[in-house]
Amino acid sequence: MNTIDLRPQAGSIIYELARLGFQFDHSDDGTAQTWVNYAIQARADFTSPSATEIMLGDMATRLSATIQASELAGVDHISTWTSDNPTTPETPAETPADGTGEPTA
Repeated sequence: MNTIDLRPQAGSIIYELARLGFQFDHSDDGTAQTWVNYAIQARADFTSPSATEIMLGDMATRLSATIQASELAGVDHISTWTSDNPTTPETPAETPADGTGEPTA
């Protein structure tokens, strides 16, 4: 039996977004695409798979940054309010047992 390979081409926008945990969400016009990483509440918008720019946005704060598509391969982390919230303890061990919201020493 033959294998059908549905993986995106290495180095493409789609490949890099998938590598960063994004999945296709929708296309309003059949060309422009919106991809989302629901775990960190991040959104990526671009005009076509051959676009030169990508807008990355935080879905919680609506803050965004536009980067060159060529820069995407060098990205290893995207910080959002959800992924790196400074008001949320990093681990359950840091959650205060007394429920005050203040870490215990």
